[in-house]
Amino acid sequence: MKKRIFILFSMVFLVLLIGCDKKEEDSVEGSAQTTKTSSTFAEKIRSRKDKTELDREDLILRIKEVFDVSNDFDEAYTSEENSGNNRILNINWNNTNTGDTIYAQIEFWGNIISYNVYSNTVESSDGKFLKPNYDKTSAKEIADKALEKAVGENAKSFKYSSDLSTKMDRTGYLYVYERYVNNIPVKNSKIEISIDLVTGKIMSYRYVTNEDYDYGDTDLFDAPGTDIGMEKAKEVYKDNNKLLLNARRIYKYEDKSIYPKISYILTYETLGDEYAVNAVDGKAETLENRYYGYSGYGAEKAMMEDAAADVTLTQAEIDRLELIKNNVTLEEAQNKAIEMFDIGSSLKLISSRLSAYSPSKDEYSWELEFSDSKDAWMSIGLDAKDLSLISYYDSSGQYDGTATISEDEANKIAKAFLSKHSQNLLSDLELVKSSSNQDGAGRREVSYVRKLKDNMYILQDKISISVDAKSKKVVNFYKVWDNNYNEKFDSEKLSEDEIYEKIFEYFDFKKSYAPIFEENELVKYGLYYSNFTANNYETIVDAKTGGLLSYDGTPLSKDGEHAYEDLDKAENPDKIQKLLDYGVSYSEEKLDPTAKVKQMDVMKLLYQTEYYYRDINTVKEDELYEEMIRQNVLSKEEISKDKVVTRKEISKYLVNMSGLGAAGQLTDIYKDIYEDSKNTSTYKGYMTISSRLGFIDTEDDLLNPDGEVSREEALICVYNYLFRVEGK
Repeated sequence: MKKRIFILFSMVFLVLLIGCDKKEEDSVEGSAQTTKTSSTFAEKIRSRKDKTELDREDLILRIKEVFDVSNDFDEAYTSEENSGNNRILNINWNNTNTGDTIYAQIEFWGNIISYNVYSNTVESSDGKFLKPNYDKTSAKEIADKALEKAVGENAKSFKYSSDLSTKMDRTGYLYVYERYVNNIPVKNSKIEISIDLVTGKIMSYRYVTNEDYDYGDTDLFDAPGTDIGMEKAKEVYKDNNKLLLNARRIYKYEDKSIYPKISYILTYETLGDEYAVNAVDGKAETLENRYYGYSGYGAEKAMMEDAAADVTLTQAEIDRLELIKNNVTLEEAQNKAIEMFDIGSSLKLISSRLSAYSPSKDEYSWELEFSDSKDAWMSIGLDAKDLSLISYYDSSGQYDGTATISEDEANKIAKAFLSKHSQNLLSDLELVKSSSNQDGAGRREVSYVRKLKDNMYILQDKISISVDAKSKKVVNFYKVWDNNYNEKFDSEKLSEDEIYEKIFEYFDFKKSYAPIFEENELVKYGLYYSNFTANNYETIVDAKTGGLLSYDGTPLSKDGEHAYEDLDKAENPDKIQKLLDYGVSYSEEKLDPTAKVKQMDVMKLLYQTEYYYRDINTVKEDELYEEMIRQNVLSKEEISKDKVVTRKEISKYLVNMSGLGAAGQLTDIYKDIYEDSKNTSTYKGYMTISSRLGFIDTEDDLLNPDGEVSREEALICVYNYLFRVEGK
């Protein structure tokens, strides 16, 4: 799947042969037919005020008109569904000759929800990709017109976001338009349109929202009016989103080990549902939970070797068995459980398990299950050394959703339970004030977190207790606790005020509209100050730097994406972060910008420009090099994984990657336009092309062909290749 430069080959030769300083731009025009905005059905779209529904025929015609769906699709299927206040028509077209399929959704007021094209067309028979006829700019014109046709006059309520828009794959680009009401952004309300850069066709359209598809209606929105202002909002935010100094437990899996290495880092964190600040009345309110997704890498399980003929126990096996011997017996655990909860003769032990207790690999727990003939069931988990309670569940709870219990009463019942079964932990616990009401089963959850000395916490160590509203009994108990915690931290850390300023400055604290739900039904859009776009559920901030962290301690950028720990040491952090957002990065957590880059690292970067969807950590080195050889980036003889890459070598890799390798081999046709052009030897063509197209930078009119490339320089070269050439 060869990556090509989208610049006319003849134009490249013209630039290179004459040594002109002026860089030409890609001027290939798109050939896809576009249609003027039509208002055929615009007057039929109604708001929720009267909820006049369109006929099914008009809905189908509206989709076909907006997205130019041809009559070549000889199969059609429709279905209907209700979602909240919306009645939705699903449409599926299929072409039995080509296998191409289209799925679309439109609600009965005429507002389009989604449109997706699935094509079986092979781009070319020889296995090579077709060259795109559009760049980011020209394809955006198609997306803009599609938005106009789809939403009519409401298009003015959507603003293009260059930050959220991104390259989807080699021949696709996703354009994102955020919704604004009263010139204020609406949380989680946007339209996404993807364009095929080869054909210029719309491949997908999606209105991302909170099931409020009537983007023409603004009746539910708070009037902007006079609000409390940013500074007051910050004060209310700080008062209601308390930062706790926390020792965050981090699990690191060593290579090929099944056991994690446990360590702790110092963080500031909020706990529980975050409060947004109502911009109108200044009150702190909790809205629906928001999560940022981050997927870390799990442990690689060690491969089992074939057993030798003289099978013996290894020292690891011996140590493990000795550890188990130090635990109490099943009989002792069973007797303790019966004593703890006064288990009568009707409940019999039906299963038991001795297993490692998280977070320590060296601690075990007994998990016991009791049941009777009437489906009563009880589960009890006990520490296998001291028989302290770890977990408890009783199925005999009343499950009466109409019963109620106050927060104070539930807290008292939970504390009495702790006094009886975990008395030794009471002094180390702090009650978590929860804004959540009891659940539909008629229960209320009471939660505690572990508090250390010096006003510090381990927020991952916690106890959760469920109290049944009808029986007034504890029906569920669960504890997570590190018995071996003995971490020592130095005193270096930012103050709480400094951390708050970091949150306000970097994490997009601003005024936005947010949907308000009552009994799962959208009732209005409220005006709030918050950091909806970056802060999701809990805020985890490095106590020393103020940088946003994921749950496993990995640094994140402000939009929740992976970031290098030392990105601040780079000369071009914005460009490097943009590459990260596109899935092009080194595997290490540190950028180490000035260190020399090795050939293997450059090959990984180039591989990621093509296979953005693959986790580079799962790609075997041999597989990676096979692909680079197949794309003629380098030859088999040139493989030297740990070799430091020079400027002439990275020029050759990039020119070959771009598809201009044949031109790079022609050394005699290029003028000596740089002072040291004669020193480039067989790399003269590659370096001339690379410099003239902007892949590499020159300084003082020198190519410096033998100069060693740093890790940051390699990233910038790849950045130039991706974004300068392809018009990003």
